[in-house]
Amino acid sequence: MRNFEKDLIFWYGLHKIAGDDMKLHYLVSTEKEYLFHLANITFYGLQQYTLYSGDKLTLIDDTEYSKFSDYIIDHYELLYRVRFRYYTKKVTKLKIQTEEQIKKAKEVIVNLLIPYFNKHCFKTFTTWKHIVPAYIAGMIFNFEYDINYQASDKKLKTSMIYPFLYTLNIINIQDRENLFKRIRIYFDRKKIIKKYESGRSWKTKEKEYLSDTMLLLNNEEEWNTFVSNFALDKWDTFNMEERYKSLFQLSKIICILMKDKITSVTMLGNGVEQYDLLESYLPLFIYSDKIVNESGNISMDVIEKYGKTCTPFSTIYLSTPELWDYVVAKETHLPIDEARLSLMVEIIWTILLKLRITKLNHLYLPDIVNLQIEQKKKLFVNILKIYSEVGEGKYKALGSGAFNIEEFYISDADIAELKNSNDSIRDILRYNSLFKISLGLSYVLGLNMPTAKSFDYDIFEIIKYIITILGPHPVDRTIMTTELMELIQVKFARILDWYSLLGDTQKEKYKQYFELPYRLYKMKQK
Repeated sequence: MRNFEKDLIFWYGLHKIAGDDMKLHYLVSTEKEYLFHLANITFYGLQQYTLYSGDKLTLIDDTEYSKFSDYIIDHYELLYRVRFRYYTKKVTKLKIQTEEQIKKAKEVIVNLLIPYFNKHCFKTFTTWKHIVPAYIAGMIFNFEYDINYQASDKKLKTSMIYPFLYTLNIINIQDRENLFKRIRIYFDRKKIIKKYESGRSWKTKEKEYLSDTMLLLNNEEEWNTFVSNFALDKWDTFNMEERYKSLFQLSKIICILMKDKITSVTMLGNGVEQYDLLESYLPLFIYSDKIVNESGNISMDVIEKYGKTCTPFSTIYLSTPELWDYVVAKETHLPIDEARLSLMVEIIWTILLKLRITKLNHLYLPDIVNLQIEQKKKLFVNILKIYSEVGEGKYKALGSGAFNIEEFYISDADIAELKNSNDSIRDILRYNSLFKISLGLSYVLGLNMPTAKSFDYDIFEIIKYIITILGPHPVDRTIMTTELMELIQVKFARILDWYSLLGDTQKEKYKQYFELPYRLYKMKQK
């Protein structure tokens, strides 16, 4: 188990779930690696159960805990295989084979893990209305595959809701003003037809299924009429079901473009099953402009109708309520504003999932994502160096990072580095901790433009919240003290002043870490 995982806010929350049960408290304190692994599997299992049952995931009644735990343990091997598919380092499997091992795992799931997720992972629309893109991206990772069905060659099948979610993400559904323009650029009719005719061979049933879609594509006038559905003057008149139908048709086009990734296009069916599974999310996913007023309020009728939906991320790493409770409970913790804490959590979730999904999209639909990168070339290529240009309008990802949130966590060892290094540039540059904080800071500034304004253009205020969220959260103490923040301010100011004196060639080496922070720092000094 990695060191930073031992000090996640998750453990603080899990102790609260244990209540007065000393046996459970002992388990949380002594078997962190076991619990952490099983928690990841359990949350992913809850998501996959919806595909198995065909039912929306709602708050789980305690009488049904055992039903979910049985499913999770019965499918452990497949859940493990898919949950950790993007990890660069192999994650050790748990041994859940003997009756005793199975009994223990199920007891942990029933008594600790499902109650934890039940408490923290079901939110009303008002709670997540600002992070719809993060929800869509998170669900793409959860539902890329359906572990409940395997092809004859034992390969996992793509889930039936994956292409629809993927479509929402690739077209940036929330920006409806430019929706029509993007779809006209991204979905070139002739290129789609060419893709249909190349790559793997279509199965007979797939050809039959796509026959109407190909008639649409082969008739330019009908295609233009279909695309016009996404023009603002028409889109705004559609009700939720009409919008869904247009988007579902577009998801069939996505399947053609991703034909070598999709196991079988026929899994999409007529879209009814997808609608039923996603119904709790669709009001905000595709209809938010109609249910959220100018003040950002959602009508109580809508909230009461749809209730709470399950977050696509487990809150093992980030949980605003637990973070706030933790801050309040620690006497020496730096002063924190609850609203700003919640905002920064939203920003971090959104940008990291955006980075992860963009990298995944680039593997599957490089032509479309290259166009998206081109629009933000200065940021993605020149400053943050997430991609490099390999030809005119063509890019490749730099580095092997998957942009999992754990890549940005600040460990106790990182804090010790900051405390032990002196204020000389040579010493500061020797350590990884400041670079990690700087990279996180660069991302929240560059990939979420309102960040600086939301925090009064105060670079150290932003750093304070980043470390409060991504730093260690030991149960018995806090690292976020006035002394630590003063120390970080001195070192950070020192390195930014040094960066300002570098020539262009020297700056290039450190640009992704310090360019955006330096701009904000310089602006505040004026």
